[in-house]
Amino acid sequence: MTERRDGPGGRLQATLTRVAIATLLASLILFIAFPDGGLTVKLFRNHDFSLLLLGAAVLMALALRPRALTVANLPRPALLAAVLTVAVLVVTGAGTWLVFGDFPLVRDEILADFDAAFLVRGALIAPMPPEWQPFATALMPKFMLPVASSTGWLSAYLPGNAALRALGELTVGMEWTNPILAAVSILAVYRVGRRLWPDTPRTALAAALLMGTSAQFITMAMTAYAMSAHLAFNLIWLWCFLRGDRKGDAGALIAGFIATGLHQLLFHPLFVAPFLAHLWLTGERRRAIVYAFAYLAIGLFWASYWQIVLSGSGVAGDQASASGMDYLFARLSALLGAFKLTSFTEMAFNVLRFLSWQNVVLLPLALLAWPAIRRGEGIARPLAAGVLLTLAVMLVLLPWQGLGWGYRYLHGFIGSFCLLAGYGWNSLAGEARQRRAALAAGTAASLLLILPVHLKQAHDYVAPVRRAHAMIGRSPADLVIVDPAFDIFDDLVRNAPDLSNRPKIMDGGRLDAAQIRFLCGRYRVEIFDIEDGVRVGLPRIIPPGLAQRPPSAVRQACGAPPSQVRAP
Repeated sequence: MTERRDGPGGRLQATLTRVAIATLLASLILFIAFPDGGLTVKLFRNHDFSLLLLGAAVLMALALRPRALTVANLPRPALLAAVLTVAVLVVTGAGTWLVFGDFPLVRDEILADFDAAFLVRGALIAPMPPEWQPFATALMPKFMLPVASSTGWLSAYLPGNAALRALGELTVGMEWTNPILAAVSILAVYRVGRRLWPDTPRTALAAALLMGTSAQFITMAMTAYAMSAHLAFNLIWLWCFLRGDRKGDAGALIAGFIATGLHQLLFHPLFVAPFLAHLWLTGERRRAIVYAFAYLAIGLFWASYWQIVLSGSGVAGDQASASGMDYLFARLSALLGAFKLTSFTEMAFNVLRFLSWQNVVLLPLALLAWPAIRRGEGIARPLAAGVLLTLAVMLVLLPWQGLGWGYRYLHGFIGSFCLLAGYGWNSLAGEARQRRAALAAGTAASLLLILPVHLKQAHDYVAPVRRAHAMIGRSPADLVIVDPAFDIFDDLVRNAPDLSNRPKIMDGGRLDAAQIRFLCGRYRVEIFDIEDGVRVGLPRIIPPGLAQRPPSAVRQACGAPPSQVRAP
C-alpha cells in the first residue's frame, strides 16, 4: 500500500481538524446544557473545559499550518526512553509532596494506606481494641467490609494495591510506590513498542513520550490510587504476553494474578479479555484455553478472597460468605439495578475529562490506528477492543467515578491509547514532518500548559481538606466528632487501624444519642462541623434535611455543647 505524500491535505491534517471540531462542539454542548450539576459537572466546568478549548485550538493550529514547525528526529531512542523514565520517577516523587503533601484525599487512597498499615505487620485483618468495638461504624471510613467489630476491620477493596504500598513502606517508603510504578509503566510501554515495531525504535519512543506527558498519568502517580498499579501491571502483562513462549506466558499470568487483585475485580480482566479472543481467532486456541482457565482460577480466588481470610480468622462459614462472595454479588446486583439513561451523559463527561488530561495529540494519533485495526495488524484490535469494552461495562455498572484526576477508570488503558497512537504514527510515514511537528507541539502544550494547570487545580482542591485534617489533628481532645459527616466531610473520618492516633475521629451521623452521651461523659470531645470546614476553605455544604433537625445532634445528646475545633 502506498502512503500519501508528505504535504498539506494529508491524513494527519484531516484528523487533527476533525478531532478539534468534535472536541470543541462536544465541550460547548455539555458546558451550555449543564450549568449546574454534581461533582463530575463541577470538575468539568472548573478544571477541564478551558483546557479542552485550548487543546482544540492547538490541534486546529497544527491542522491549518502543517509546515509551521521543523522538528528533527529524536536521536538515540533507547537513551531518551531511559531519561524519560527517570524524569517521571523524579517528577512524580517530588509532586507527591509538593502537589498533594503526601496526603490521601479520598477513601480509595485512605483505605489503601489503611490496609497497608496492618499488612506491613503481616496481618490480613486489623483487630479492633475491645473498648472501641461498639463504636466501630463511627470510627471507620465508608466502604469497609461489613464484618463484626469483634472480628476486626478491613476495607472492601482487594488487597493488591495496599500490599504494594506495604512493600514500599518496608523498603523505600510507601509514598514512592506509585512514582516507581509510573516509571515502570514508561519502561514497559517502550519495551512493548520495541517488540511490536523492532525496525522503528522512534515509534516506541513516541508512545512512551505520549504517556510521560499525560497530566493524568503524572498526577495519579502522585497519589495512593490503585490506577498507577493497574497501568503498570497491564503493560507488564502485555510485555510478557508478546514473548509468545512459556516463560512469557508464566510471567503474564503472575502479573495477571497481581493485577486482578489490586483494587476491583473487573479492571484487569477487561484489559485481557480481547487478547484471549485474539488468540482464539488467530488460531492459537490451545494458548487461549490455558489463559482462559488460568483467569477463571484467578477470578475465583480473588472473588473468594474476603471469605477465605474471614474463615481463616475463625468467622463462621455463613458469616464469612455474607461478607465474601455474597457481598460481591450483592454489590454487583446493586450496580446493575442503578443503571439509568443519564449514565450516557455521565460517560460523555468522563470521556471529555479523560481527553483534557492527555497529550493533545494522543487521540488524533490513536484514531489514525483505524487502518491497522481494520486490517487486524499486530495487536491493534485487542488494544482498541479493551478500551471500548471497559467504557461499555463502566457505562452499565459504574458511570460515576467520584473524584478523579481525569477519568481514572480508563487509567489502566493509557498504555493502550499510546500503543494505538504508535500504529497511527507508523501510518504517517509519508507525512513524517507533520507527525514530528504534531508530537512536538502536543508535548510542548502538555508540559508547559496542561500539566502545570492541572497540577495547580489538584493542589488547590486538596489543600483545604489537608488543612481541615491538620486542624483536627492539632486538637487536644480525645475525640473529634465530624458532625455532619457528609460529602467532603466523609473523608475526614480516618483513623489508624490500631486506633493509636489521638484524637480519634468519629462520624457523628453514625452515633446514637446514648453513645454520644457516653462518649461526652468519659472523654474530652470536640466537634468539627460545617463552619469549621468553611474556615479552612471547604465549601459550605448543607446536607439534605439538616435544616429540619437541631443544629447538632452531638450538642443536644451531650446536654451541653462540646467545644468546637479551632485553628490555632
